Amino acid sequence: MDHPVDHLPRVPRLCFWEITDACNLRCVHCEQSAGTRRPDELTTEEALRLADALVEAGVECVNLTGGEPLLRPDWPRLARRFADRGVRVVVITNGVLVDEAMVARMREAGVSGVGVSLDGEREVHDDIRRPATAGLGSVYDRALRAIDLVGASPLDLAVITQLHRRNAGRLRELHECLASRRVAAWQLQICMPLGRLLEHTERYLIDPADLPQLEHDVAELIRDGRVPIRVADNLGYYGREEATLRRLPDG
Repeated sequence: MDHPVDHLPRVPRLCFWEITDACNLRCVHCEQSAGTRRPDELTTEEALRLADALVEAGVECVNLTGGEPLLRPDWPRLARRFADRGVRVVVITNGVLVDEAMVARMREAGVSGVGVSLDGEREVHDDIRRPATAGLGSVYDRALRAIDLVGASPLDLAVITQLHRRNAGRLRELHECLASRRVAAWQLQICMPLGRLLEHTERYLIDPADLPQLEHDVAELIRDGRVPIRVADNLGYYGREEATLRRLPDG
């Protein structure tokens, strides 16, 4: 007897591609421990062949991430390769390199959307997202600049927040910051004990006992309705707020 799942299309519709490990930040919670470019990073030709293979496999949306994807010099060629074949392209960035010229380059390369990382107000964001070298100034200011520049463009804007002990109780502040901006989606996901965070679990990792309150707080922000919120799959499940977190009908 056939199972209903057997009739579902078996194609990788969504792809997250870490195109480089190079990064201009040393974020405490980075799961990849990103920083320097790997010596065996794909060449441009290898990456273009992989892009063609993903298109052939049926991918409908590709998220170019890293590391910091904008540090890879050929990222516009990769983005254009997908866009020319009808694949939606999203760039996930920390925002440091995003200025007016970069937004224009993204549009020229066929990028449809941009996700910018923002973990809280200045004190919180700059505490966990730390520059690799001196001279960058406030990373928070640069992220907010990126959010405003992308928000003022035709590109779709998403804001991505990693939840940890320092910001879990202060989401209302960040919500108010985003409510006045053109944000298509605010994605919330819990920091996992991987990569660099393994050295800082006591300071940043959320205690499981605090998760019900966090789920309630996020559900309240969803019910507020001013900012479209997406909850990652590591927050919630079988809790009292599940119907709200997953947009399920009551009952």
